[in-house]
Amino acid sequence: MARPKTERRAAGALLLLQDGAERELKGAFRSRTPEDKKKPRRANWLVPTLAGVIYEQRQVARSTARRRLSAELTDLGVPLEGYHWVISNRRLIDQRAADTVAHSLGLQWRAVEAKALEEEEKPGPRMMRARLARAARTEVARAYSEEHREAIRDVVDYDRRFRDGQLATEIESALRRRWSAMADACERCEPCDGEEVGINESFSCGEPGDMHPHCACIEYLVRA
Repeated sequence: MARPKTERRAAGALLLLQDGAERELKGAFRSRTPEDKKKPRRANWLVPTLAGVIYEQRQVARSTARRRLSAELTDLGVPLEGYHWVISNRRLIDQRAADTVAHSLGLQWRAVEAKALEEEEKPGPRMMRARLARAARTEVARAYSEEHREAIRDVVDYDRRFRDGQLATEIESALRRRWSAMADACERCEPCDGEEVGINESFSCGEPGDMHPHCACIEYLVRA
């Protein structure tokens, strides 16, 4: 059975984000100035560099999620004109997440480097490929999913607090969040595929994009 166009577009957007984030993070790990080429990759240099890339990619994921949300609402006849500015940017959340993940990658690199030197091997980027890919794809999926979920709640909250609440009522009564798992979803995510909940409700499994490392599940809006 063919998936709806909205679902395919959302899933495609996340996959492009994950591919791009993985490419950027691996590139940042490999890149060094000519003067540094003869020096080992030190964790104290890597951590702020990787944190900057992760933060930037999480912000890109949020921006994409907001665009997808706006397109979904427009298709459903609930345009967000005049409300985009009320959505929080969540920069502090992304900075904290980026710092935590980068610090973890720095510790992992130290362990990988120490083991390689112990075995008389030359430590290099190839030894961190899987770890960097996991970090990039996981963080982007988490940010995308969180933004899609929280942005619509920001709009509902603002409309109830500072306007007449009609838009909030329409969104809460007429729209639902639907879980979409990939065709090759794991045994944890596959049972959640197609589950629908209210805007302010939680899925029975957890939240898409945050189930496990490399998760590529997404949510999108449908009419109740």
